[in-house]
Amino acid sequence: MEGQVVPGAEQEVWLMAVSREDDAASVPSNASVSTATAIPFVQYPNPGYLGSFSHTTLFDQLPPQNNAEPGTESQQSEDGRSAPNKCVIDDICINKGAELILGLHREFSIRSLAHLFQKWVSTGANLALAGPLTGSCASAVDYTLAQCDGKYPTARAISKRLFHNSCQPILSNPETAISEYCTFFSGANARWEAFGIFFVAICRASVDIPYAEPLYDSEQPRRRLQKLALSYSDQCLELCLPLDCMNDLQLLLQYENFISHSQVDGDQSKRSPSDPRSTWGTDEHSRLSLLAETGRCRSLTLRSRLPPTTNRVIPYGP
Repeated sequence: MEGQVVPGAEQEVWLMAVSREDDAASVPSNASVSTATAIPFVQYPNPGYLGSFSHTTLFDQLPPQNNAEPGTESQQSEDGRSAPNKCVIDDICINKGAELILGLHREFSIRSLAHLFQKWVSTGANLALAGPLTGSCASAVDYTLAQCDGKYPTARAISKRLFHNSCQPILSNPETAISEYCTFFSGANARWEAFGIFFVAICRASVDIPYAEPLYDSEQPRRRLQKLALSYSDQCLELCLPLDCMNDLQLLLQYENFISHSQVDGDQSKRSPSDPRSTWGTDEHSRLSLLAETGRCRSLTLRSRLPPTTNRVIPYGP
């Protein structure tokens, strides 16, 4: 066909025919295909895999804490306990805490709240994860608020002590009993996390119990107590977060606070999703804290961080 001249539209048909012949010549035979090396099948990781940006990859680059030089702040004691954390507490935070203490003193009778709590737990109900700790949290709030005389200097001293205790690590190991674990946030060792968990429990109790005089005897004051108790829990959590002292108790508070927001506000809350007190805002903070806690505990076993009672996952539900 070389040298042949094809005029007009016939030339286009001829070019297409030549192209098909060239393509057919370039296709290998079946025998050559069978002898070629097959492309290996690639098993991709789960959808949550982030490659080199995964947090596990980042934490793998960090040296384990137990390799710290003697005398450093990150050194662990012989029983696996961490050294005390150092945190800065400014006067603004202490003043906010004092206002919160005064508000609790004015707004509530702690005896009425304690009675509601006892009535609720007597039915067999409790918080999903923090359930074993709610009794100690309630006694811590009762002990602390009993010392408040309604005056600002006293409330400020209480606030300062709560901040001091919240900066202290909660030490535990596999042999730690739940009663010993609770001593780190009960009585004189009360801390803001215990206050927050107690008010989450009060919010949940008011959701489950339709009548609890003298606190409420109808739906409107009942709903008001739910909102108010959840607001106090929010404020306690907001006082803990700036301390940058993540611990198991704070993580439990964040989770239970999120669950209560989903019950009281619902997932269609009018608050902006970026609002830290919205349902989605508390969900985001809970997930970020859990991610941070996972990285912090990567060099340690989980069983060495939690007492036996909280060493298991309890699904949320009634």
